Amino acid sequence: MIKFLLSFIWGACLGSFLTVITHRIQKDPMGIITGRSTCPHCKNKLKAQDLIPILSYIYYKGKCRKCENQIDKKYPIIELITAMLFAILTVKFTLIEILIISPLFILFLANVYQDAFTQQVESKLLYMLCVVSFIYGSWFFGHNINHVFIFGLIGFSFFYIQELLNENIIGDADSYVGLTIGFLFASMKTLTSIFIAYWIAVLTVVPYFYMKYKSIKNRKVALIPFLFTGFYLNLIF
Repeated sequence: MIKFLLSFIWGACLGSFLTVITHRIQKDPMGIITGRSTCPHCKNKLKAQDLIPILSYIYYKGKCRKCENQIDKKYPIIELITAMLFAILTVKFTLIEILIISPLFILFLANVYQDAFTQQVESKLLYMLCVVSFIYGSWFFGHNINHVFIFGLIGFSFFYIQELLNENIIGDADSYVGLTIGFLFASMKTLTSIFIAYWIAVLTVVPYFYMKYKSIKNRKVALIPFLFTGFYLNLIF
């Protein structure tokens, strides 16, 4: 229970950092490290009591402490989801291992949240994810480097070929996430992760589009969150 709680708290803190990344990466990349968090409405610099993940949002009822304007719900959502994801990692990894793989998850989730909320992925984050995933695949997970290359290519090609056939369905970013998954698993889990992602997308997004729009034609889907889900489930189970 302590292990679960500590990992949850750590994940919530990382989720708070991820809100900074997703907000500033396109406007001011250096601001991720050097900038101070401010209220988007009154521009007041936030203090420690305003920045406690999840709890500050609940305590101040989702409003800025100074101007009382509503704070975007995506911030506590990101913090809570990240906290839960890290807590569940305790099923498979020790706390030390979770700390070690945190940079990988930060980069992966940064791409996930950008795609989910904006359907636009910053290329810097995407390329960094590919490089880091190669390092973790060959070092942390200990895969044969030849298998890392081969299955990375398979994951990339799976989406790239689809993009060549119909660029309106698959985006460039999906190919690089396929490359990432291939680097990390370096096995047939690369393809099973992708198939899991597709099935989850079909079973959730298609009914949603039919209910809301009565059609799925020309509807774009943020696929990276589903690809991460397939990867995560394969990683844990």
